[in-house]
Amino acid sequence: MRDNVARGVSEDMTADPLAQATALMLGASMILLANVLRQRSGLSRLRAAFTPFASSGVVIAVAQTSLLEALDRARVTVVAPLLGTGLLWTVVFAAVFVGRTELIGRRLVVVSLLVVAGGTLVGATR
Repeated sequence: MRDNVARGVSEDMTADPLAQATALMLGASMILLANVLRQRSGLSRLRAAFTPFASSGVVIAVAQTSLLEALDRARVTVVAPLLGTGLLWTVVFAAVFVGRTELIGRRLVVVSLLVVAGGTLVGATR
């Protein structure tokens, strides 16, 4: 549903996908900052968490930009299954970078592979 709404809204707009993704991330950052500032130890916690989460924020910004650009160029039925492969990449990165602190079991790997297989099937038949 999110993909259909994003595409429907972006068709009537003249802003490019990078500007749309930037506005989305800026709005989320403002809400996050307001929430952090209303807590007692919020600023020190924000300072400690900034470095580990900065790279994640960059990746999410690139992903949102890519999603909006893809929705602008292709049908939702093609883009949405490809977006679903994000689960697989989450599992791969968690296994590689986080290691044994995450519980990555057989079920999670099987579900990830099924999502990728379904995305591949839809992408190949469209």
